[in-house]
Amino acid sequence: MDQSFLPWTPIVAGIVPATISGVITYLLTRSNFRRELEKVRAGQISTLRKEHVSPLRYWASKLSRRLLEIEGKFEKSDYSWVQKCFKAIKDHADGSKRMNGFPVWCYYEGIFAMTTLYYTCSYIQCSREMRFRLPFSELDPDYSSHMDAHVETVSLALGGIEGIWDSSQEVLGERFTASGAKMDNDELCRIIDSQDEFKIAPFIRLLDFYIEKLDLSRARGIRLALDDLIRFLDSRRPPEMRL
Repeated sequence: MDQSFLPWTPIVAGIVPATISGVITYLLTRSNFRRELEKVRAGQISTLRKEHVSPLRYWASKLSRRLLEIEGKFEKSDYSWVQKCFKAIKDHADGSKRMNGFPVWCYYEGIFAMTTLYYTCSYIQCSREMRFRLPFSELDPDYSSHMDAHVETVSLALGGIEGIWDSSQEVLGERFTASGAKMDNDELCRIIDSQDEFKIAPFIRLLDFYIEKLDLSRARGIRLALDDLIRFLDSRRPPEMRL
């Protein structure tokens, strides 16, 4: 046996375990790092869902249920009373026929019409925020793309020449956002009561839509688009669960 190799044996014996140990440490570190990144990503997506998806689903559901009620009123020929309430709101807002005790009326006789306006504006505000910010575009592009398509479908159902114009939806969404948060119902009532034409103006087309343009077919079409959006939000697995 060649004795010249024997001096290297202890060195080799020391290098091999150290190399294996280093590789194992590297792989573990890399695996732990990836897990930490996944946790961060999951946390980001979870936060974005709470900030954007949950409110969107909530107000889509509220507006959908209200439109279902309105469909029932059309079917029973009871919508004329609702139209009168919307007309009373518009007349009070533009000053053509002011009513006494408007704040109480908003929360009593006129609550169905006022909350319909509020639900509509709240949905439009949430949908505008979703489309304006595209919060999932980098974290989950596929989810973001599908979301945008569903929101666009609802916007088209609401819009058109006879609907709430696209430009009106944009202005309402912007107007209903104050300091990064959605306006509440109390503030909407105060604006209608304010006689401030610049504050009132964005809501006039929405009022005209409910007074003159809405019919059974359009109400149903908007509701079905909203329901399709809600089904997408309910059936699509949360992005953080696919990590």
